[in-house]
Order: sequence, then C-alpha cells, then structure tokens
Amino acid sequence: MAHRPATGEVAAVSAPTPSPDSLPDFEDLWRTYHGAPDRLASAVRGLSDEQADRAETVGATTVRLMIARLVDDELVSAATMRRLLAEPGVDLPDHDAEAWLEASAPTLRLDVAVQAFTGLRRLTAALLRALPEAAWMHNAVHPRGGRVTLAQHFLSHTLQTEAAIAGILAGRRARNW
Repeated sequence: MAHRPATGEVAAVSAPTPSPDSLPDFEDLWRTYHGAPDRLASAVRGLSDEQADRAETVGATTVRLMIARLVDDELVSAATMRRLLAEPGVDLPDHDAEAWLEASAPTLRLDVAVQAFTGLRRLTAALLRALPEAAWMHNAVHPRGGRVTLAQHFLSHTLQTEAAIAGILAGRRARNW
C-alpha cells in the first residue's frame, strides 16, 4: 500500500487550494487512481469505431479524441512522476497536447489505447506504492504550474483522469450508446 502523504503536503499549492476538509482521503484517492483502468475499459466497452468517431455537433469532440488525450496525458504523467522522483528540483518539459493529439488520434485503436493506459497506470502504481513518505514531497518546476510536488501532481492527475472518464461516459449517455 502506498504511504500516505500528510494532508498539508498535498494541499500546499493546489490551485485553487482546497481546504483540508475538502481534500480526498489518500486511501480513497489511491483506490481511484488504481481503479481507473477498469473504469476506462468499462467506459469504452462495446463502442464501435463509428460511434467513437462521431461528433454530434460542429466543434464537438469525439470519444476517440477524448480517449487519445487521456492516453497521452497518462504517458506524460508517468514520465513526470518519474522525473519528480529521480530528478528533484528539475525544470519539467512542456508539451504541445494538441499536436500530440493530432499525431496520435487518427490511427488510435480503442483496445490498444485501453491496454496502453492500463499498462502505464499499473507500472506507475507499483512504483508509487513502494515509495517512502518523504518521496511524495520531491518537487520540480512545471512550465505552467510552477513548483509542484509528487503528491500534488498525483492528486491533480488522478482527478483529471476521473473527469476525463466521466466525460467519456457522459458522451455515451448523451448519445444513448
């Protein structure tokens, strides 16, 4: 089981800074992080390529694009967490998420995307689970977010992933899939 960072450590610079009462319990957050691959697999189960590529309105995103972004974000986050652990204090690189999306989404196979997300998430979860508490305070400079600790990145990434999966499910419900 992962070591629990102290509550104040997670809340230090989240933007906006939540009150200690509004922070998720670390064990709940850990279960959420660890369970995301199963929720993603469920969210895309039975989805056809035609459905994945259908945008209902001009400018609307497709489920395929949402999944491609989620997988790209998981790849970037896995690398970021490793940099935070291995190179504390380093300036983290930025990336052009839209360019990555344009490059990866058109040929993205949903089954392979879920497998990639699952593999990255499980690999990173195993790494994080073994960390001593002090490692959660390793920090680096994010190009858009300033100084960030591993605990803060973990919190932010976990919540963003859940929002993305909820968006996929909402898109399917709105389309009655």
